[in-house]
Amino acid sequence: MKKIDPSRLSPDETAVYKKDGTPEYIRFYRSSSPRRERVYEWIYTEPIHFVTFIDGKQVDYIVLDDRTSPLKEKEEVAGPSRWSSQDIEWLGP
Repeated sequence: MKKIDPSRLSPDETAVYKKDGTPEYIRFYRSSSPRRERVYEWIYTEPIHFVTFIDGKQVDYIVLDDRTSPLKEKEEVAGPSRWSSQDIEWLGP
């Protein structure tokens, strides 16, 4: 997983980061709304739990788009537009 720059996190992301630390994985989706907002999920493995965000706000429930059209490469690597590849670093394999 990549290291997250805490100074770039939203208040909701900061609260989760302080409580749970760096997630093992970050997964990107689209919502099923007409706007197809970018949804991202922080995945923790010890213990297993998921935290879902839309534009920095934690959400408890979201209906995901079942269309499998991929995100653009930039979105897959950097996440939401407020993040850039400079905000995250590789920690390991």
